Amino acid sequence: MVATEAGLRNESDWQSYGRFDCDLPNNIKSMFARAMGTSPVPVAVNFWNQHELRVAGQAQVTFSFRHPGVLRSFLHSYDRFVALVECWLKKDFEFKGRTDDVLTAIEHFANFGHSKGNLVRAWFDAFRLPKIHSLSLPRKSLDGHDLIEDRIAIQHHYDVSNEFYKSFLDPMLVYSCGYFAEPDCSLAEAQQFKLDLICKKLLLKPGDRLLDIGCGWGALLRHAATNYGVQAFGITLSEEQYQYNVERIKADESANIQVMLCDYRELSHHIQFNKIVSVGMIEHVGIANYPEYFQRIHNLLAPGGLFLNHGIVTNTEFNSAGFRERFIHSYIFPNGELSSLTDVVANMKQTNFEVVDVDCWRPHYAKTLRAWAHNLESNYAKALQASDEQTIRLWLMYLYGSARGFENNDLSIYQVLCQHINDKYWRLPSNRKGWLA
Repeated sequence: MVATEAGLRNESDWQSYGRFDCDLPNNIKSMFARAMGTSPVPVAVNFWNQHELRVAGQAQVTFSFRHPGVLRSFLHSYDRFVALVECWLKKDFEFKGRTDDVLTAIEHFANFGHSKGNLVRAWFDAFRLPKIHSLSLPRKSLDGHDLIEDRIAIQHHYDVSNEFYKSFLDPMLVYSCGYFAEPDCSLAEAQQFKLDLICKKLLLKPGDRLLDIGCGWGALLRHAATNYGVQAFGITLSEEQYQYNVERIKADESANIQVMLCDYRELSHHIQFNKIVSVGMIEHVGIANYPEYFQRIHNLLAPGGLFLNHGIVTNTEFNSAGFRERFIHSYIFPNGELSSLTDVVANMKQTNFEVVDVDCWRPHYAKTLRAWAHNLESNYAKALQASDEQTIRLWLMYLYGSARGFENNDLSIYQVLCQHINDKYWRLPSNRKGWLA
């Protein structure tokens, strides 16, 4: 494909961008034209000075640079993807098109392999453009995984507000991968299937003591206590989730459910549980903390008990250098880290767990994320009452981008069931038919 200059747009369209007394430098224009020629999706690019670049045929994505400083920021930034996202949040850069196509195009432009000479010339030309005004953005950067920083990271992500999460989650407020047992089942049904499947895998029975590490808004605790008669204990670092659970327990008069506001490292080693579950928690632990995390769970699990870990893994190298990692670290999950399934299982074995069942849910999380994104778009007005426009735009980018990660097999998610390696007796059924039906 060859990008061509389409000339002036109509005056009314141009006025919405404001007037800037600077032209688009030729080296930058040429750089964009070359990138457009190899873009996986047809792209049109609108600039502040009425000019437009487009490929032959109908563009699937349109980029609009409302301020010349966006190009300066884009070319001078170490992280071009995040630079464009920040300008998008400030509305100095806009796009039109299907979110999937937009993300594909942004990735292409951010990572396009220009020759060194062309890139240097464009880089110097960018100094001719005005700087863009800074704007306070909800960006977090943390370096470690001690008790204080993990609490800050969790509260940054989960304490947006309960009402915000209600705008896109199911009625039970389950913020983890659903299980779409049937192709046409709803998000609420998928989450109900997931909760029950976890209880079945753990062989829950009346009188069991269940610990949910990172219990969220307590849906699994309530499901297990109500339907399986267990004593359910949950811990969370989120103030919003804790208060929600306290109110629900009081309103429901749930004597067999307890929730504490604490870190897993603060649990007494003198307490033990028959069954332990961790859903969407390992992503916050930190790879260097895996040995301590699994050792503490091992110590909390009574002999003959079962532990289920439900967590995201990466199928590509995760070193915090990729645009997806940097974007999520900056705005969504400070301190989040992913490892491979191999690393997770190896750490389990090193802390004397025997892995007795492994289950991949990759397609289910792609569907869950798209359902959340659709709900957030559909309930935009409700979400806006509970947060702000920047937060909603960030989350839509995050949800759609993460769905693509699972669909492209960059990310996956597994449920791994374990028992103490010294438990010689096999407690699980001999096949899945009677166990998980």
